[in-house]
This record gives sequence, structure tokens and C-alpha cells, in this order.
Amino acid sequence: MRAQGDRADSPFLRIGAAGVPADGVRGGEGATDLSYRRIHAESDRVPAGLLALGVRRGHRVAVAAPNSVEWLLTWLGAAKIGAVLVTLNVAYREREFVHMLNESGAVQLVCVDRHGDFDLVEFVSGLRPRPPTVEHVLFLGGPGFDGSLSWPDLLAAPPDPDALASVVAQVRPSDPAVILYTSGTTGEPKGAVLTHAGILASAAAQATHLGQRPDDVMIGHLPLNHVGGMTCTVVATLFAGGSIALLPAYHPRRALEAVAGQRVSIFVGVPTTYTMLLGLPEFADADTSTVRMCVIGGSNVEPHLARRILDAFPGARLGCRTPRSARSGAPTWCRSRAGRWTARRCARTAGGCSPSTRCPTRSWWSTRCR
Repeated sequence: MRAQGDRADSPFLRIGAAGVPADGVRGGEGATDLSYRRIHAESDRVPAGLLALGVRRGHRVAVAAPNSVEWLLTWLGAAKIGAVLVTLNVAYREREFVHMLNESGAVQLVCVDRHGDFDLVEFVSGLRPRPPTVEHVLFLGGPGFDGSLSWPDLLAAPPDPDALASVVAQVRPSDPAVILYTSGTTGEPKGAVLTHAGILASAAAQATHLGQRPDDVMIGHLPLNHVGGMTCTVVATLFAGGSIALLPAYHPRRALEAVAGQRVSIFVGVPTTYTMLLGLPEFADADTSTVRMCVIGGSNVEPHLARRILDAFPGARLGCRTPRSARSGAPTWCRSRAGRWTARRCARTAGGCSPSTRCPTRSWWSTRCR
């Protein structure tokens, strides 16, 4: 991500009405947006702190937190120096944490201090020293335990532009960038390794296929620890030069408020996301006129739900995405115009492959498989 050209001072993160903490990152009292230039500058401070803690290229940095500015800056900062981000669901408990931290060999854990009524400071303190590779624990929010770090501690190291440039120059497109873990439905969760090049290719394919634009605002409520939030929301938006209305997590009323307040143009979610949203009593009176694309995926879409979405967002097209695994974003898409037949087709089949994405049913790179 580079802060340059006429997009440098355009907003990348819209956080005014999102309830997303950004302590030490906001531009000042009442600031609501973070520009590309500001995010780029802030994400240079993070690698300085990581390098001061001994994190180097190839080292694993785990993060367990809801969507937040700090989560995003941790990822961007780690990626700049070639460290590999290990994404953990904040709802994980002892079995998942210990397994994933040990298997990934994480050297640092960035963790929210509390999630709802659950005290993660006490929880993580009780895990020590079972993940023996974890050398540092950094808590977002309140204070941690003795010996742990805070977000200001990480940002305290002064950036050294020459040292940072030297480290950045060693990072290669084929290097691992992220380790995402499967849910472990049929066994122990397995880590899927995503490279820098792979993430960019998937995000670029989506942005190109959907026709994402610099004036688009995408809702940012999909979890950042999943490809839906990471690749399909953040990196695809970076590729298009647009903005993200960032939310800590999905909540139907918060999402509806963001659509109107942040003038969201691309709304994304799984079928349940749309069912809950359309079920709100206040939805009928909400201003959704800015939405030009509704994207749905993650599971099968029933024709009647596709029809309801098209009726509820009359100015929008419907895109169905079908991720193949934790490693990819959304390799197959169906873009539907309003109409009963196309809504049914969009519900039953993905219908097309994203540009530059290998089609599972074809032997070569495909731009459309209709």
C-alpha cells in the first residue's frame, strides 16, 4: 500500500460511527476517517516496534481481536517486514489457542484484553508457558499482566527509515504472509498458508470482476481473521482505491446505520447476515440508495432470499461468491440483474470465474466460464 497520487489523502477507513477503537491512531479530537497516507505512515511505526522486539522475516505474529484499526495495522506492519500473521478467532478458548500457537510457532501474540464478559488477560496468563515459543504478549485496550506489553509500548520504538527499507527489500511475493486456520470440524484445525502474491492475485481478481471503484465504500463487518474480511474486503478495497466502513463485528442495526451514515455502496455477508438485516423493523425506512452491489456467499443461497435481496436493494446487483477453501478469496462469482430467473440462477450456481483465477472445471486460466 502506497500513499501517493490523488488517493493519498482520501479516506481508507471510515470509523466515525463504527464503534471501532483507534487510540493513538486518530488524527485528532473528533477525527472519523483515516486516509491512505495516514494508514501508510502508522503502519511504518508497527514494524519498527516489531523489529525492536526481535521479530524478523518469517517469524509468526498471532493476533486475536475483533476488527479494529490496531488489528489492521498489526497485519500491514508485519507484512512489510516479512513476518507472518497468524489469525486467531477471539472466541477461541484453551484448546484452540494452545494448538494454533504451538503449531504455528508464534513468537508474539497481540490480543484484546476483554471480549464481552470474557477476560482474556487472565485467560492468556493461565496459558503460560504452554505455548513456549511466545516471547511477548501485547494487549489491546486495558492493562495486561506483569511483563506484557501495550499498544503504545509497540509504537514507542522510533522508526529507522533506512533499516526498515533494508528489511522491506528482502520480502518476496512468494513469501508467506498469513496463516489462517480451518475450523477443525473433522479433526484438528489446520493452518493454511497464504503468500503475498496469492492474496494480491485473489483480491485483484475480485476487484476487477466486480468493477470496484475508488468511490466505493465497502461494509467492513466480516471478520479480519477470515479471507472474507482480509482478502475480499481489505485488500480488494486497497486494490480499487476505495474505502471501508469498518465495524468490530456484524450486528444488523450497526450495519444498517453504517449503510446510511457512511454511504456504503458494496454490502457483503453470508445468507444469515441478509436474513437478519432484512428482518429489522426499521429496514423499510432506511436509506439504502447508495448500495449498488450486494455480495453473498459462504453457503448456498436460496432463490427466495436472492429475490428478497434484489427487492430490498432495487438499485443493486447481486453477486454470489463461492470460496473453495481457507486459502482463497472468492474464485467463482455470479453477477445477477434484478429478475426472478437470474435470482434463481444466482442462488444455484456461482456461474463464472474471476479473472486470473484458476477455474476448478477448466484446465487453464479463465476469465469467464459461463
